[in-house]
Amino acid sequence: MIKETIRKNRLKLVLISLISVVSGVANIGLLSLINRYAQTTGNLTHSVLIYTGALVFMVSVGFLSQILLSRLSGKVFYEIREKMVKQISSLNYQQLQKLGDDKLYTALTTDIAAIHDLIILLPNYIFNATIVFSGLVYLGILSINLFLIFTMFLIIALVISKFSIVNRGEIQFRKKRIIQDELFKCYKSIIDGYKELNFNKARKSEFLGNRLSQHAKEYRDTTIKAELFWNLANNWNNGVVFIGIGALIFISTASAVATATLMMHFIVVILYMIGPITVLMNSFQSIYNAKVSVEKVASLQLDVNGIESSEYHHESTAKCIEKIEYDAVEFSYSKTEFESSAFSVGPISLSVSKGEMIFLVGGNGSGKTTIAKVLSGLFYPTAGEIRVNGKAITKQSLSKFYDYFSTIFQDYYLFEEIINKSGAAIDTAEVEQMLTKLGLFGKVEIKDGRLLTTKLSYGQRKRLALLLAYFEDSEIYIFDEWAADQDPEFREFFYREFLMDLKDRGKTIFVISHDERYFDCADRVVKFERGTIHSIVDGCTLRNNQSSVVEV
Repeated sequence: MIKETIRKNRLKLVLISLISVVSGVANIGLLSLINRYAQTTGNLTHSVLIYTGALVFMVSVGFLSQILLSRLSGKVFYEIREKMVKQISSLNYQQLQKLGDDKLYTALTTDIAAIHDLIILLPNYIFNATIVFSGLVYLGILSINLFLIFTMFLIIALVISKFSIVNRGEIQFRKKRIIQDELFKCYKSIIDGYKELNFNKARKSEFLGNRLSQHAKEYRDTTIKAELFWNLANNWNNGVVFIGIGALIFISTASAVATATLMMHFIVVILYMIGPITVLMNSFQSIYNAKVSVEKVASLQLDVNGIESSEYHHESTAKCIEKIEYDAVEFSYSKTEFESSAFSVGPISLSVSKGEMIFLVGGNGSGKTTIAKVLSGLFYPTAGEIRVNGKAITKQSLSKFYDYFSTIFQDYYLFEEIINKSGAAIDTAEVEQMLTKLGLFGKVEIKDGRLLTTKLSYGQRKRLALLLAYFEDSEIYIFDEWAADQDPEFREFFYREFLMDLKDRGKTIFVISHDERYFDCADRVVKFERGTIHSIVDGCTLRNNQSSVVEV
């Protein structure tokens, strides 16, 4: 992803790098003029004009390179972040669960930020690298002998720094980034598990005192080691520069390799280069951080093949469903993926026509929620086939299949925006009417198509999720025990009014429920045991014989 983005902008990067090279050369050129005019100015007016022209040229080219590189770095960062978001949003549900939200959150925050820091450093990095390179060339022009002596010390310093110090620091940076994933997971647990931790002091003590504390100490110690190696490398490299200057002075004095004037010019250039060299040394820390972040992002193995930017402006392409067929559909996952033990559902064979209301019932652990996720395509079948209007659903067509559904599972997420899938405008009056029915009018404010919520209870938030799903106007709805934690009046509203309204509008509905008194609302009640269909009872039978409800 990173390489692809840089490759896409390589021509601009090369052009701007050339401008930075010119800027760096201009700096050294101006320094050479200072050395020349320090000895003799010749024609004063002519010298002032040349110096002023060189100064203006240096400042102008430097400013141009900085502006262009800053704009490019912003563009590249935007593209990287945009692709990263697309990659995550294009993951299927199984991939998302396998990766874990803690790794994805860290990638979006820490890793992208580290890469961004490197991109921001790029203008200064190229500029200062050019100054150092041009300075070395100028030193070689001044005196090849002094240049060789000084370069020898630089090479020795860099080799020692790389293999004895920097490599060890890089190992600590990688270790630090791995620990950061675990630390982020702990921080998330503190927020998400607040109630459980505070109701179990032993758990809280163990979690904070052992698990969190252990990762925090590891992160602290690794950070200290990484910074120690890094500071050691910086001080070592700076020290070697002055060792080189001292060596030049004493060697030239002892062997008469250069005159005192030449030596002073040489030292002036080296002292001028110390600033850019320090900047380069300091930027290596950001480079290694970014390198580790790039490796972490790559390890997620995200893929954006076939993803276009138009997906951000996606409009539902779902056509009217006349029939969905689930033909011997099975799904299984191993112990290491989503559950503490292996589990499977199916084979399930079920044909559902447009406008049907199907209740999915069964005891706890019978696989109802997993089956609902298979029915909606969140879990892609490991065997069997799903067909819509006779056409098979493949992994490539899953995105379009999702367009048919609106769901409220137990782990739902509540967005603020009210969005109709077809792009139709939302009637505020209708929204307010639904808010009234849900007992939320006055508790939730509508502004610019958004719901501005105040403090809502869990049940109220779930009712708000019902409103959002309703106005999505999908072809198929799945409700996972929505009414389980609602007051009797809203439970009655949900089964007798809300679901019937959807059915009258021709919507296909799957309802996971334990509310036996409302089973008569269904066209069919499908009972599951151990992940397979145990029985199917027709709704007419239930309405005519209430004892069948108890049986189901």
